[in-house]
Amino acid sequence: MIVLCLAACSSPQKKADNTDTVTRPDTAKQDTLKAKNSKPLVISSYCFLHRQGKDSTRVEFTVVNNYVQGLMDWFPYEKDGRSGVIEGTLKNDTLHAVWSYAQERTKDTMKVEFLLKSPTDLRQKPLIANMKNGRQQTDVKAGYTVLYKPSSRSHR
Repeated sequence: MIVLCLAACSSPQKKADNTDTVTRPDTAKQDTLKAKNSKPLVISSYCFLHRQGKDSTRVEFTVVNNYVQGLMDWFPYEKDGRSGVIEGTLKNDTLHAVWSYAQERTKDTMKVEFLLKSPTDLRQKPLIANMKNGRQQTDVKAGYTVLYKPSSRSHR
C-alpha cells in the first residue's frame, strides 16, 4: 500500500478495480477488502504539504474504498522530526487515523484527524500538549485549522 501511495503522488486519482491500470502489489489483501465490501475496489492517492515558517509536514496516503494507509512526516527546522505511517478509515470526508512514528530513536503513536474536503483540500485538527502526561495529542475540540496544499513529491 505504501508503495502505491508513493508511486501515485503525481496527482490525485481514482481507479476502479475492473480497469487495466490498477496496480495490485498485495492481491490477497485487496481481494479481502473487495470481498468484505462487495463492490468494485476504488483506489485514490493523495499527497499534501503544510508549511509553517521553516517547519513542514508531509502527508501522503492511499485510500482503498474507506481504508487509508500512507506516510506522515514532520520536519521542524533544525530539530529532530517525526517520520512514520498513518493508518485509519475515511468516513464521508473525515479521516481518523493513528500515526505510528519514530523520533529520536524512540517509537510512539498518536491519533490524528483530517478533513479531506476535495483532492486539493486537506485540513487537520491541531496538536496540543497534554499537561498531565507531557505528550502531544490531537485537539478534538478544535476545528480543522491546519491547512495543507497539494504536493506532487516529498519535500523537506
